[in-house]
Formats: sequence, structure tokens, C-alpha cells
Amino acid sequence: MAVMSKGSTRRIRATFLYVVLIIGVTISIFPLYWMIVSSLQSRGETFVLPPHLFVSEPVWRNYLTVFEKTNFTTGFLNSTFITVVKTFFTLLFSAMGGFAFAKYDFPGRNGLFVFLLGTMMIPGIVTLIPVFMVIVSIGWVDTYQALIIPGLASAFGIFLMRQYMLTIPDELLSAARIDGAGDLRLFFQLALPMSVAPLITLAIFTFFANWNDLFWPIIIIRTAAHYTLPLTILLLRSRFPLNVDYSVIFAASFMATIPTLLVFFFLQRHFTGDVLSGALRE
Repeated sequence: MAVMSKGSTRRIRATFLYVVLIIGVTISIFPLYWMIVSSLQSRGETFVLPPHLFVSEPVWRNYLTVFEKTNFTTGFLNSTFITVVKTFFTLLFSAMGGFAFAKYDFPGRNGLFVFLLGTMMIPGIVTLIPVFMVIVSIGWVDTYQALIIPGLASAFGIFLMRQYMLTIPDELLSAARIDGAGDLRLFFQLALPMSVAPLITLAIFTFFANWNDLFWPIIIIRTAAHYTLPLTILLLRSRFPLNVDYSVIFAASFMATIPTLLVFFFLQRHFTGDVLSGALRE
């Protein structure tokens, strides 16, 4: 029996690996492909058996129907404003908290950090009612403040930034202090520029979470002027399932997905590169 050479074995392994990766990529992108195809089909064609995997006559009218049936532009602008503001302040507060835990020695630091990590184990549904009662008591129901302020501080964000900032040499900060740099200058001119990779990673996570959030807005928002994009798309649903035009819903969902695809496309190099090599090590 012939024995395969090491080169042949490596080629077989590489071929098998590529096949597995291609299958994985296909499975991953198929939902997006199916959403695009379904958004261009006629009403009811989505559930035809066998399913139509290709569009012979695209119905572009579905995208116009989204704007006719909902105030899609207002929802898009609201989601953009809320998501950008929350992402910015989440990054700022997380970086500040991470810098303090990593580079300052104060009484109770370790205990406070353990408590912070413990809050990550509490399901959000547990704090929903107390937060809602606070919002009602201060009169913030159906306001942008209610959508933005709760959740600005991220325990995961502080943890991520703390782990990365532990890798910043203390000698560098000491040298800057000798040159007269204060705490704010150390943070904004040294720590932040050296922490771009975890900041981008946290920005991606925060952007996606807030852009797609439906649960909190549906509880706190009352008027259409404050509707976010997920709430706007929800208006396309009907109380009678047989009357729902799912092709229009898929069209609205695809348009709502485009910003997240663009954000990940432009930032994925940082997400898959520097962070994996340094952000999660002490």
C-alpha cells in the first residue's frame, strides 16, 4: 500500500478545511441572502413550496411600500441619533472606568471590580421594572432621555477596557507625569490612543445592541415621533397573520440591516486583528 507524502497529507487537510469553511460561510450568509430574495418577491411568494431561491421578476415596489406604510425616515433618524449618542458615551465611560481600575490604586478597588463583574450575571429582565419605575417617576416616559441614559454604563465595556489598559506600561505613564501631565492628559493623550482596538470592538458590540433594540423602546415609547427603526418595522405587522405582507417586512428589515453591515465592514479589520491578540490578556 502506497504511503502518502507529507505534502499530500497537508493538501488534503487544507482542502478539507476550505470545504468546511465554505460550508460555514454559506450557512452564515444564507439568511441575509434569503432576506434580500424575499424582499423582492411578490406577496405570498415567500412561503411557496418548494421555495424560490432566485428572483425572476423582482418587485422593487416593496421598498416603496415601506415608506408609504410607515415613517421609515423618522425611525431611521431616531435610531441613528440614539445609537450614535449611546455608543459614544458608552465608549467614554467604559474607557474611563477601565483606566481607573487598571492604573489607579484606591481602597476597595478589587472588591468593587468583583462587584462590577457580578452585575454582568444579573439578567436585564430583573432590573426592568425598577428602571421603568424610575423613568416614570421622573417623567421621562416617551422621551429620548429614556432611550439613551439607561444603560450608558457598561460593565462588560469597563471589563474589556480594563483588561487592555493593564498592558499599557506603567513606566510610560510615570514618565508623562514627570513631564507634568495630569490625569486627564494621561487618559486622553496616552491611554485612549493606545486603546483603539478594544474601543472599536466595544463600538461594534454597542452599536449592534442599540440599533437592534426593540424590547426597551416598545415599553417606554408612546408616540410615533419617537419610534426607533425596530418599532417602525413592527408597524408592518398586522393583528391578522394572513394579511401580513412579509415581502415588505423583509424589504424594511434589509434596509435596516445596511448600516450594521457597513459598520462591521469598515471596522472588522480591527475587530479580528489587534483585539484578539491583546485586548483580552492581562
